[in-house]
Amino acid sequence: MTHKGDVAVLAYHVSAERADVPIYEALCTSTYLRDENEWFRLSHQQTPTAQQD
Repeated sequence: MTHKGDVAVLAYHVSAERADVPIYEALCTSTYLRDENEWFRLSHQQTPTAQQD
């Protein structure tokens, strides 16, 4: 996570699985803004890292 003042950017890798479905993997980035000690997500982006069927 990168944090500067009232803005934070979180980058991470996600792996999710469900019965009878191929494992989903992606790189994700979320940007947050703090307003009066409450965090709000401004944006979210995800890019699959493996072939999705």
